[in-house]
Amino acid sequence: MITVPTVLILGAGASMDFGFPSGTGLIEGILKSTNPDGDGRARGQLIELGFKVDQINRFHSQLSQAAMPSIDDFLEHNHEFIRIGKTAIAQTLVRYERPEVLFRLENNWYKYLFGKMMTEFAAFKNNRLSVITFNYDRSLEHFLFTTLKNSFGKDDAAVTEALRSIPIIHFYGRLGYLPWQTQHDSREYHRNNDIRAIDTASLFITVIHEAEGQVSEKVTQARKALHEAERIVFLGFGYHRTNLERLALPKYQPSIRLRIYGSCFEKTILECNEINDWFKRDRGITQPLLDGIFLGKPEWKNLQFLRVRLQKGHHPTARGIHAL
Repeated sequence: MITVPTVLILGAGASMDFGFPSGTGLIEGILKSTNPDGDGRARGQLIELGFKVDQINRFHSQLSQAAMPSIDDFLEHNHEFIRIGKTAIAQTLVRYERPEVLFRLENNWYKYLFGKMMTEFAAFKNNRLSVITFNYDRSLEHFLFTTLKNSFGKDDAAVTEALRSIPIIHFYGRLGYLPWQTQHDSREYHRNNDIRAIDTASLFITVIHEAEGQVSEKVTQARKALHEAERIVFLGFGYHRTNLERLALPKYQPSIRLRIYGSCFEKTILECNEINDWFKRDRGITQPLLDGIFLGKPEWKNLQFLRVRLQKGHHPTARGIHAL
């Protein structure tokens, strides 16, 4: 069981292990679906959902020539495309909801996490874990629900109650709710790419400025979890400054027991050092021998990174990306 108050912060790289695209991969998928010379069926779905051909073409043209790191950033600066953008996100991502991929035996960090959470069923809700995800997919909550149910042979109501105290906060919304999460507007976890599934999924995607009350609630919940944590773990995260600033990480205080860890798969040493320097500045750390974040090695994938960083009592003291 996870007894150290822990917040897991997920970026696109965390879901890529289960077949979902990266941030740039999502943009590529959207461009393929909206290309005038591309997938006629995908464009036909958008037209059937009420979008005009001219609007689809303008959206495709402008997105293809933009240099934004993610579709979220693009939509925040191009409000006229919010509705078609959210629909295109849903249309692209629902294709990747494949339940069987979540339960494979190799390189599965979901299974490793569940193993760390394992205890008697009655005590499962006492795991000190919160998840903040910048991803739209619902793969982690589907995995936890399905695995917990089948591991202990409990009914849906009991499993739902056990998971209620382990919040999964979707910072930018999600591809709809799962049936066990709500009785209204829910959608099963599978590759249902019909019009109704796409439309339902798009309703729960949020551009950060779009609905301030709803977003503020997510932000408040996320920041509360962060300020109560003793361990914060970034996994598959791109470390875009805008997203980091919105999290408002706790400032450094010598008297508070908090360690922040982060994966940096395939990043250069220079990029890792820049990430560490940003965390130091943001958290107000002035001591030269202290790190702002303890980073894994660039060759570590998600599972290997977690196998080191989720070890109870693991507190590195050396500086830099080799602080192990």
